[in-house]
Parts: sequence; structure tokens; C-alpha cells
Amino acid sequence: MLKAHPLKQAEQERHNQLIRDFFKEIRGEEPTSIVLHGNGQEKGIYKVVTPTEQLLAAAGSIDLSRKLLPEYNLLNILHTSAPKFFPRPIAHYAPKDANSRGDLFLMEFLPHVDVDYIKPSDFQKQGGYFRNLAYEIGRGVAIVNYKTGRFSSEPHDGNILVKLTNEGQAIDIKFCDVIQFRQGNLEDAAQSILEDKFMRPECFRFIGKFRKGLVQGMSECGVNYDEAMQNTEFLKQYNAIL
Repeated sequence: MLKAHPLKQAEQERHNQLIRDFFKEIRGEEPTSIVLHGNGQEKGIYKVVTPTEQLLAAAGSIDLSRKLLPEYNLLNILHTSAPKFFPRPIAHYAPKDANSRGDLFLMEFLPHVDVDYIKPSDFQKQGGYFRNLAYEIGRGVAIVNYKTGRFSSEPHDGNILVKLTNEGQAIDIKFCDVIQFRQGNLEDAAQSILEDKFMRPECFRFIGKFRKGLVQGMSECGVNYDEAMQNTEFLKQYNAIL
């Protein structure tokens, strides 16, 4: 996993101008605020508030040889196939001088936070938080993989979003940074999580709950229990107790 470098002020200003130009040219309105929300390897993410809605805008990095249209297109594919687990894509914008200014795309703003922002103390059943997290990640990974044939090759904290529901007794999972999603099967998806136990320690530590999540996700995709259990036999290489 490569660590993203902080965006320089000049790059943030370029991103802000791109966002303002989109709203002025395409929507005929001005956002009331544009605030840096985070950044990845090759883009900045901004929360954009207009008089009627809140959105997220992803703007390309200073390396203008890499455009964001492929990522926007992939988000469309993933959201169409597994809408529960991805933000809704809204629009892509490439100005006429995109080769020198870059491009951007907009998506819905979700009331979720990076998984590492949630403290166990926020969860009523503290002892079960990490077990439930492992289960929900497994369930989400299985559903997305069966519906799209893809998996996250970078399932670190910043690429998994969570929201506590039912007064902190349940966890809702979303995935982001879709450009990191690769084609592969369920074993590829699980290995991306388990081969580096420091990336997703709760899944490695509570691998039984992780497996139950995988099985539940498969069942929601029409796989019967016995077949789902057989499909997860490979997990025994990580923990013989299974």
C-alpha cells in the first residue's frame, strides 16, 4: 500500500476552480462551499455543498497524464451491479483544456466515515464490534464479488466506509476508491484481506466471523449453504480451526 502525499495548495486551488467551472458551465449555479475531504494517490476528494444538496467531487492529481473518466465509468459499473455498497455516480466533467487542467467526477455524499474513525466505544456492544466488522466486511466482499466479478486490491481503512445503525448495534459497509478493484474470484478477494493481517486485523483475528459473512453474502446471491461453505474451504490455510 502506497501512502498518499498531501495535496499542495496550488493543486487544491486548481481542483477548486475545476469544481466551480463544472457547476457554472453545466449546472448554471455556484456551490456554497468546497472543502477538502481527503486525497488518494492520484486525486483529491472534496465535499461540495450547494443550496440543494451535498456531493463529493474527485479531481485528478497534478500528474495530468492520468484521467478520471475510467474510474467514473468503473464506479458506474460497480454501482449498477451492487448499489448498496458504492456511492452513486453523478457526472463526469472534462473541460476543453482538460489536458492542462485535468478532469473530475461527482458522486453522492454518504453519511459514512473511514472505518478507522469509528471507536469501539461508539458501539453499544463493544465486545462484538470487531467481530461484527469482520462479518460485515466478509458479507460485502462476497456480494460485490459475485455481482461484479471484482474485488478491492487495497482494502485498507481509507477504502472502507462505515456507518453505525440501529443505535450503534449494526454496521453498514461501503467501499470506495473503485480504481483499486480488480477482476478475480472470491478467493482472490479474501486473500487481498488476509495476506496482510495488519491491513484488516479484525478479519484475520476473527476469521470465523469473516467466513460467516462470506457465506451469508453468497447466500444472498443465490448460493446454497453447503456450496458456500465449500467455496470458503481455502480459508483453512489461514486458520486450521476452520
